[in-house]
Amino acid sequence: MSLKKISTSIAGAGATSLAWISVAFAAASTSSTAPTGLSGAQTNLTGVGGRLGNAGSISLTVLIGNVINVVLGLLGIIFIILLVWAGVMYMLAGGEKDKVTKATGIIRTALIGLVITVAAYAIANYVVQALVAATAT
Repeated sequence: MSLKKISTSIAGAGATSLAWISVAFAAASTSSTAPTGLSGAQTNLTGVGGRLGNAGSISLTVLIGNVINVVLGLLGIIFIILLVWAGVMYMLAGGEKDKVTKATGIIRTALIGLVITVAAYAIANYVVQALVAATAT
């Protein structure tokens, strides 16, 4: 079985698992007396926020910072997966020059992307903390 088929199978199994988990959480969190409309949506969001520990409202800068951190975290995970995949390609190259060159190119690109992502994460955290401190006073 080729590496591409294995990685596709693993990705499909992971996506299916996440889908079933999200369905289970959605089914567990719905109630038969849930309010409807825009006011109902606000009530539901407040309830979910209270269960998650965010009972109070958070500022826009903190929300934007959280979204940026999640996106950069996902990018970091993607680059690490790409790095591992390229490492496996390199090990399975068997000395073939074309495969080794392709794998080292992917490793180099993934490392550069990971460094840029970590730098962007550090800069974004600094800027968001500065904005929160500036808007808090």
